[in-house]
Parts: sequence; C-alpha cells; structure tokens
Amino acid sequence: MAWEDMSELEQLESIYCDMHKDVYGIKARWYRAETVEQARKDLDSLQAALVYEIEQEKKLQAEAIKKFEDLIASYCGDRETAIRWQMQAYDADSTEYLEYCLNLPFGYLRQVK
Repeated sequence: MAWEDMSELEQLESIYCDMHKDVYGIKARWYRAETVEQARKDLDSLQAALVYEIEQEKKLQAEAIKKFEDLIASYCGDRETAIRWQMQAYDADSTEYLEYCLNLPFGYLRQVK
C-alpha cells in the first residue's frame, strides 16, 4: 500500500514497526494501536528507548576505541602492526569485520591517527 493511501493511524503504525527494529532488532509487525493518540504515545516511548540505545552504543564504542588505542600503544604505537595482528587474531578478512568484532565505529580503522 502506498504511503499516501494509508490513514494517519496506519502511517504511525508503520513508523512504529520500523523504529522498533532500530531499537530491538526486529520489526514489530504485530503492532496495532487503537487510536492515533495511542500510536503517538507509543512512538514517543519508543523514541526515548532509541535515544537511550544510541547513547549506550556511543559509550560502548568510546570504550572500545580507548581499549584499541591502548593496545596500539602497547605495540609501541605501531598502528599497522596492531591492526594486522588483530585481523589475524579475529580471522578477519576486512577492516570492517574487525571493526564489528571490536565494536569500533564503522570506518575507524581507516582513519589516519
């Protein structure tokens, strides 16, 4: 169904389903609100949960960055060697996969330090 053919309630339910995936990793295809007001209230609550999850992820990534930079320092600051050894340790075939394994932000290992 096209977006413009949906009622306001259906649009809000669709937004809720998509946002639920951002927060919990699965779309809430089962979600149905009885009123537009209820859907808006539920979206506000879900948005607060999303903001919290984003803040938590930023904290975890900051900790992962510090841990990785400490590791580099322990290798006498040789960034390339540290990345190569970590790729071997994690059997990573790409820096993107290593970033995932170490919970580093996407693109972090390509940055020049």
